[in-house]
Amino acid sequence: MRDIEYRAWDKDGSKFLTKSDVSCFSVEDNTIAIFGIINSLGECGCFGDIEFNQSIGMLDKNGTKIFEGDIVGIYSIVAKTRTKGVVFYSEKVCAFMVDDKIFEQYVPLTHNDTIEIVGNKYDNKEMLNA
Repeated sequence: MRDIEYRAWDKDGSKFLTKSDVSCFSVEDNTIAIFGIINSLGECGCFGDIEFNQSIGMLDKNGTKIFEGDIVGIYSIVAKTRTKGVVFYSEKVCAFMVDDKIFEQYVPLTHNDTIEIVGNKYDNKEMLNA
């Protein structure tokens, strides 16, 4: 069994939260509240608008964990093509996929693919238009 890992994007602060940013969290009524230092004044409070990205359980060719929201360059064995796009989870096919911006199709991720993280959809939006 693998560990399920997440990372948290703070939409208000435009950054990924690190372990040192978070002092505690609570789960209540299907809601997760994350508390920590919320501004440059050192004030503690609840982070407002957070988006969670799940690890897909795979590493890229450099040994870096791949998460939803990452922009990856990929050579897909299934599609037999080289492309780039954002990693997401498809409930329709129950698999992590790449939203391919070159051929405008969804490409499934497999352990046989050559994958490299080249950015993420938050910090590197310009890569999605290239």
